[in-house]
Amino acid sequence: MGLAAKSICTFGIREVHRERLDPKVCRAALNLPDATPLLLYTGRLMEDKGIRELIQVVALVRQERPEARLVLATTHLTPWYFNELAGGLAGAILFYRLDRQRLVQLYNAADLFVGCATSVFETYGKSPLEAIAAGLPAVVPQWDGFPHYMKPSNGLLAKVVFRDQPVETPYQFAQVDVPDCARQCLEALGRTECFRPLLPDWGRYDVSVQRIQELVDERMRAPMQAPGPPGPCPASPGVRLFLEEFQMEWPSLTLETLQNLGILSRREIGSTGLRRALHGELFSPDS
Repeated sequence: MGLAAKSICTFGIREVHRERLDPKVCRAALNLPDATPLLLYTGRLMEDKGIRELIQVVALVRQERPEARLVLATTHLTPWYFNELAGGLAGAILFYRLDRQRLVQLYNAADLFVGCATSVFETYGKSPLEAIAAGLPAVVPQWDGFPHYMKPSNGLLAKVVFRDQPVETPYQFAQVDVPDCARQCLEALGRTECFRPLLPDWGRYDVSVQRIQELVDERMRAPMQAPGPPGPCPASPGVRLFLEEFQMEWPSLTLETLQNLGILSRREIGSTGLRRALHGELFSPDS
């Protein structure tokens, strides 16, 4: 389209999440234990969020820090998935549908945000951005949009393991390296005073709204051109692999074709090599 690429946090982080509160006061308000390392996850308890791996990470952390507790705050959950994981949540503290004021208190009460999501649908991740806005360091996978803002001042990145075997859902494409994530959590817990979490400007609600408006205005000012003959294929390695995988030529790449192949409906998710190539091109911080 000829538009300059810009980082935009679709929903944006509102100013209320940037409020810094007394952790002890927040723990008392939420009936949380004193002097206990709290590892926080906020978000949906669903299959695409890596909750199974999160439970495994916290179990490894507790081998060295047995006093550590996992705290989960969710607004939506998948019943069968939650029931399947319930046995591993013994000792965890759960909150359901906290209002915004209580959620901000929770971010200020915790010691570390931990996320393990490696779904192909992840973007920048709203929850870790909220945590950072509240001054809470985070440990998240080196995945999708996370490396774009996870700097040494904001927290640490955990390695990701790609799965070579065939997968049934896009949630199984890759997973966080559980031992490495636990190591990053332990390191972060040992040096939280070194972190100075700072939300990037593009993650703020008002800035994201402004950038979206700028993109709309820029597109509206662009002259309309009559469609011409198909141009040459933008032959990046990922695009070439995609076309070869589904035996298509560049001019035939239409929405109807993609729908008929089951790509838009996610019935067909392609080979491991194809997914890795496209993922790397889309989400590398250097791209």
